[in-house]
Amino acid sequence: MKSFKVFTLLTILLLCLNSCSEDDGNDTEQLETQQTRIEELLAEIERLELVIEELNVKVEANENLAIEAARLEANEKLVSDFYQEFFGDKNLESIHKYIGDIYIQHNPSLADGKQALIDWASPWFPTASKETIDVQKLFAADDLVFIHTKTGLEPRPTSVMDVFRVEDNKLVEHWDVIQRVPKVVANDHPMF
Repeated sequence: MKSFKVFTLLTILLLCLNSCSEDDGNDTEQLETQQTRIEELLAEIERLELVIEELNVKVEANENLAIEAARLEANEKLVSDFYQEFFGDKNLESIHKYIGDIYIQHNPSLADGKQALIDWASPWFPTASKETIDVQKLFAADDLVFIHTKTGLEPRPTSVMDVFRVEDNKLVEHWDVIQRVPKVVANDHPMF
């Protein structure tokens, strides 16, 4: 696709060619030289258009990557904020702020939906101490966010890995694995 600038440039070249040919009285050699130069310029313009098109594709790809990176970062923040407000601050209202209307639960101890989470937390939140969540790892991929936390007291804290699926800035699905640090371990690799 030729831009307006290219069209303007071609028009100027053609006007120059016509004015030169009128001034020089039909000099065949000069006309051929001018025609060759115009063809070279047209080829260069086409090459530059391809370069510009390639650059536009790269710019668009970079913009898309930046948008995706921002989305993933926002999803990580959403999960981190929910985790702190719900588990750390013991705030039941955070469920309505962060959890979607449809909430699929893969933890076998809980039913689907917000109310199941409220019913699970309601008995112990009022007497539980608030805490700062110790996030060990947090990362997002596609529409999933993985959060690895350390909870409980030393020497045997609990390792928790939660996975949340995010849709329209709400948590809509959840998986988790919970493992207490064992007394005896088979290797020197820490769980955190």
